[in-house]
Amino acid sequence: MFVNLLTDGSYFTFTLILSLVILAGCSDNERKGTGYPISSPALSTIKNDQNGGLKIIKTDQYEGVILEDSEPGGWIPDENNIDDFESELEKYLKKLEKNNLGVGTTYNKSSLSFVIKNIKSYKRQYVGKTIDGKKVLHCNFITLLDDNMRDRWCKEYILILDGGPNFFTVNYDVTNKEYYELWINGLG
Repeated sequence: MFVNLLTDGSYFTFTLILSLVILAGCSDNERKGTGYPISSPALSTIKNDQNGGLKIIKTDQYEGVILEDSEPGGWIPDENNIDDFESELEKYLKKLEKNNLGVGTTYNKSSLSFVIKNIKSYKRQYVGKTIDGKKVLHCNFITLLDDNMRDRWCKEYILILDGGPNFFTVNYDVTNKEYYELWINGLG
């Protein structure tokens, strides 16, 4: 049976599943203290529009892609969810900076200042999740550092655990219109 798996065209699927199992066993299941699984959106896929194209959101202020979460409770954000999220994001970040909120827990002040200064340069990956029964827009912010990332950012969730303030995430409660769990990566 194992030999048949490898010869009947399922080798790629078998290799992919085996790789994911190995990777899952090599890391923590959640970011310390956040309750947010770091591996959960790793199997996200592109949300296609009606014409079969990628669902990329691009404005003068930001560029992002809608990814579909394959986990139970996943939902697909629409442009209104993203507009709500983006409309107050910079204000939220500046409030954190001004009041030193969260400094020393999931980021430091210089990292937050860097993020605010460069907010328009990040690519965004939007994922709809259900966390503790709440509809949450999870946004992954990335800086495209190499050609590999430029090719991948709009096709799959990119999980980077280091890289400093070039990478960060934040959650947004869609119903209550509240941001939470800002997580700016540390240096490796």
